[in-house]
Amino acid sequence: MDFRGLFLPLGLLQVSCSVSCGRISCRRTARGGVPTGRVRRCYWGNPFVGRNTKPKPAVAGRERDAIDRLLRIGALALLSGALLFGVASLFHPPTVNPWDPTRSLVAATHGWWVVDHWALLISVLLVHFGLFAFHAGISGGRRSAKRAGWRSIALAFAVASLILWSGIFLFEVTGWPLLAEALTVPRSSPELMPVARALWATSLSLGYAAAFFLGLSILCWCLVLVGWTRLPVWFPRLGVIAGSVSAVVQPLALAFPRIALWLLIADAALVGLWFLAAAWVMWRAGNRRGARGGGRAEAKE
Repeated sequence: MDFRGLFLPLGLLQVSCSVSCGRISCRRTARGGVPTGRVRRCYWGNPFVGRNTKPKPAVAGRERDAIDRLLRIGALALLSGALLFGVASLFHPPTVNPWDPTRSLVAATHGWWVVDHWALLISVLLVHFGLFAFHAGISGGRRSAKRAGWRSIALAFAVASLILWSGIFLFEVTGWPLLAEALTVPRSSPELMPVARALWATSLSLGYAAAFFLGLSILCWCLVLVGWTRLPVWFPRLGVIAGSVSAVVQPLALAFPRIALWLLIADAALVGLWFLAAAWVMWRAGNRRGARGGGRAEAKE
């Protein structure tokens, strides 16, 4: 018995859904599977991505308010994290040689080592929260969609940087002081020195890798921003320079410990300057009413 006739009313409207890049496309087709050409797109991905259907005024207002709050909070987090990292770095001993853990072992026996590295960990969390808010703020718009690959790569590098920094600083506030105490007390355990050398080389090398990934993320984000008319021209250019310099400096600092400190100071100055500029841009965009800046303005171009 043929039951297909029971579904004839439903067969007049066939919905074929294809999911791609965080959006679902619903295409109406006539009987027999022939497309009618009428396409309705329903976006269900990033809430900051513009819609091709006009939202209700109340919904649009809530979305603008959410973006404003996110940008303002992210700007404060990025600013405070960058300043805290700079202050904490002033109290950190110049331990830039991954092959000699002696200085760091002596410093880790003092209480200020733990406090300083807790401050570094908090500053890294704040900085990356601000960067993720920055990423969300530039995720909308037609121009940003054309460079979605760079944006995704930047986010991946930033996540990798956060994971590495968090693991390193947690190790340096927990395991490293215990190892330092075991090697510096009167009845020390000299057989642990090879373990300390191996752990210190790994930890410091991962720190260089985390800074390298952070520089690449800044570079990729600013490649997305090049050409945006509602942003200062110097802002993405500064990011491209800072990210490129960081990506070059970190391997050089690892390879040449004697000049690593001076290389890292120059790199930190450039990256820190870009952090301050990014916080200023985000705060200005979050307080702007009416004409929206950044990605939303670029969506009209």
